[in-house]
Amino acid sequence: MSRLSLIALLGFAACSSSMPDTGPLQAPPAGQGIQYEMTGTLDPGQEIERCKLFVAPPEGLYVNKETVRYSIGSHHVLLYATGYTTFPATNRKGLPIQPETNYDCPDGAPADFEITSVVAGAQSANAANVIDLPSDTALKVAGGTVLVMNTHYLNASPKMIDTDARVNLYTVPASQVKQEAGIIFFYDPIIRVPSMASAQARMACPVNRTYTVYNLQTHMHKRGLGGAASLTDHDGNVLQELYTSDSWQNVPVKTYDSLQIEAGQYLDYHCNYQNDEDHTILQGLTTKDEMCMLIGAYAPINAPFGYCSPDGSSDGKGFAATFIGNGATNCMASISCLESAGLDINGASEDAVYSCILDSCEKAARPFNAAVRCEVTELDGSCKASCATKTDPGCITCLHSACASEMSACGQSACN
Repeated sequence: MSRLSLIALLGFAACSSSMPDTGPLQAPPAGQGIQYEMTGTLDPGQEIERCKLFVAPPEGLYVNKETVRYSIGSHHVLLYATGYTTFPATNRKGLPIQPETNYDCPDGAPADFEITSVVAGAQSANAANVIDLPSDTALKVAGGTVLVMNTHYLNASPKMIDTDARVNLYTVPASQVKQEAGIIFFYDPIIRVPSMASAQARMACPVNRTYTVYNLQTHMHKRGLGGAASLTDHDGNVLQELYTSDSWQNVPVKTYDSLQIEAGQYLDYHCNYQNDEDHTILQGLTTKDEMCMLIGAYAPINAPFGYCSPDGSSDGKGFAATFIGNGATNCMASISCLESAGLDINGASEDAVYSCILDSCEKAARPFNAAVRCEVTELDGSCKASCATKTDPGCITCLHSACASEMSACGQSACN
């Protein structure tokens, strides 16, 4: 299972909704914030993601609250911060770009730019704010940071439509800020919903220190039946039910007065699906695919936690998670299944690998994930020479030897 294949996907989509009757969102008053906007047109039947780049003011931004509004046809609006401190001449694909100019980015902003964090976003036109923080808490955007505004539009009508998306960032003085906030942006890439069937995607992300969580929400596409999130201990025992929703549309944002989570705990969340189509649905960025996300605001900021990443890097998103199946297959049988599929979700094996993970039983999750992580590491480590062909018996022998303790724990686990 290649690290990048499992975790490099990001997206944010939801139901279409219209702008309020009051018209486009008005910018914050002078000195109280800044507005970023994207306008354009959409052809009949067109689905597209678009990006527009801005440069943050030289004095930086301390964002205490956000408001997002967009016109009918949008499936998301996101504002990302990047690692660029000067405007890039090209995107990651080598295509030239210009400041404050719309262009198509069909694979999403993270595929085209060095994304470091989420600054703002919404999954319905009149959704509650993700960022609405105490007066002494703010999300920091360093001066001169290049920002990427990303919209995902689908025009289901027979006519061309005009699009209008706006993000207001309301700011406070730096001297007022005692705590820097961040965005929880968990993405579960292991989604498989068979034709004419129900399914579930579930993952648990470790808490690595004490945090205050201000709000949470899930996200999925049109096959979603809703989802839930819980705070659990290391063994998966539920400590507190945190969130629940019963639809993929108009997803509620649950706010908290004083929710604290502690090191050693997990944020465990899942999404439920029903597929009434005649083909299997996998995870992906478009409305033809599915998603399962947990999003919220928290403090103090910590990239490894916010991205569920072992090193805090954008490329490491999700790799710290424990993926939890809801089938009946034990740990070693699930390992054998993955090994037969080549331990990689690229190409034709993607569907097979998802099945192996999702068909595993819940109690196998932690030893199964530990064994798989070890195998993935050793594929590029001590077993690299033996694993030129991942399904070769010599490769499997090498991996089991290098991961002997993890394999032993896997073999000793049971589903009952």
